[in-house]
Amino acid sequence: MGLVNHKYHIFVSFLMVSLSVVEGLVPFFVESAVTLSQKQKAEDSYGLISRYPLEYRIRTTREEDIDDIAAILSATADEEPGGGNSHKWKANMENVRRLQSFKDSLKTRYKSLVEGKKAFSRVEDKIRDYDGTCGGISETDRLRLLWGDNESLRDNIRRAAQQSKEPHPWKKHKFDLCPPDATHLQHMMITAEHVRSGHIVGFCEVAMMYTPDSGEDVSPTIANLVTARSYRRRGIGRTLLESAKKYVRLHWDADRVALYVKKSNPDAISLYSKQGFEELCSVDDTDDCSYMIIETASSDVTALQAA
Repeated sequence: MGLVNHKYHIFVSFLMVSLSVVEGLVPFFVESAVTLSQKQKAEDSYGLISRYPLEYRIRTTREEDIDDIAAILSATADEEPGGGNSHKWKANMENVRRLQSFKDSLKTRYKSLVEGKKAFSRVEDKIRDYDGTCGGISETDRLRLLWGDNESLRDNIRRAAQQSKEPHPWKKHKFDLCPPDATHLQHMMITAEHVRSGHIVGFCEVAMMYTPDSGEDVSPTIANLVTARSYRRRGIGRTLLESAKKYVRLHWDADRVALYVKKSNPDAISLYSKQGFEELCSVDDTDDCSYMIIETASSDVTALQAA
């Protein structure tokens, strides 16, 4: 891809918010000179899911998707044991609160992705103005430039960290200091869309999170994977999962993907197990939450690059 080095390739893949990879497709990076209409056209042409021609597609999440995604997540949470409420008015209030919470957290994380892309472009412009190339500065110095000169990016990530309950490295981070590694910035959000209706039917999000009992080790982890109730059992969740797995292997050079799942959610466990995920350990005092991992196969990348 003409990038400076392999580690920096990982950093760029986060900041450029590239189109997620799906079966039989290849990713692309949006160039700054491309017009909005050209971006949309390119997204449409690369975003179709090959196994469902002209019916569903997976693409990069857009800001206008967030309300629909939040509604799907909220409705799914209401299906979980203990998610409902026997008193109608209390249930309605809880649904409103939960829906707004999902909207707020998704919007903050989306803004972090957008601000990251802008920040990266500003840093590259500064480097070009200085020496006419992007190859004369180290990865560490690039990260320092990006972090130090972009208060908006820091603030968005700080807010996202405060809103999240997941075990991610930002919870312990002092935001006046540069992150120890660019991999902490890796994050992706992808949407499944019904092509003819334009309805949002699924969503997947991957973030870097701590592995249980590992100290400071982080791994790409499925933070959200959801399909709208009326579109389940059509392979959408499976394809989102495959897309995420291939993406982190190809762009983040990650050799595994992890997730946390409640043992009281047998449908989710069945999906993950069929995809090759294996339980590594239980992670809470009630023994109701499992930590599952899958090795990302090199054959996935070979097939993807050959497409």
